[in-house]
Amino acid sequence: MKRRDLFTKALSKAFDAFAEAGEEIIHTLKVNPEPQSSPSYSLDENKNVQDHLTSNLELAKNNEQNTKLVSKKLKSKRSFVPNNLKRPPGSVRPDSKFKKLCTGCSECTYSCPYGVIFPIYDEKLEINFPFIDVNANACMLCEDMPCVNSCDTGALKLPKNGVFKSFGQANGIFSNCINHQTGEETCNACEEACPIPKTVIFNANKPSFTKSCIGCGLCVKSCPTYPKAIRVL
Repeated sequence: MKRRDLFTKALSKAFDAFAEAGEEIIHTLKVNPEPQSSPSYSLDENKNVQDHLTSNLELAKNNEQNTKLVSKKLKSKRSFVPNNLKRPPGSVRPDSKFKKLCTGCSECTYSCPYGVIFPIYDEKLEINFPFIDVNANACMLCEDMPCVNSCDTGALKLPKNGVFKSFGQANGIFSNCINHQTGEETCNACEEACPIPKTVIFNANKPSFTKSCIGCGLCVKSCPTYPKAIRVL
């Protein structure tokens, strides 16, 4: 049983017990109302107690109905993944093919020495699919590609020509760049970090990114500004 189903079942039992106890107390007060020592507290107090318990009983029933409604919504077979997330390097395409091959074993996640790959649970298919966010944690493009080599199903494959398919395209946000602030080519960290020659090109002090960019995110990682002056889209 899943954790949320266990929680829902326990909560429902608690509401049932509360409602049953309330009904017993109300029944007892109606059948055997105890006389009060002081006349000012007799029937009025009993009526107030009955009204209070009746109100709590109705509240418990409403909460139980709301719990069942929330539980039903939690079980809906929808899955949401932000657009900025990408598949690990070597992922087969189209994505529908990748989902058929990936078993959610998470071996690629465990094998990544930099902790770049992480799983996201797909409620519809009930599988943990691997993702990366190069804007938060760049793919280091390891020479031995442990993530790809750990995959036994063919969902991740080494490219025949040695060049992996792009994760995206780096885009400069020059207003955040140090060079924009200084008016000079003060910083070239993105150029030095890029593993592909002639991908980062400077026009005076402004960097631009050619189509040879594979979107690994190393330029984003190296950018010393905050907010970052580069984002992979």
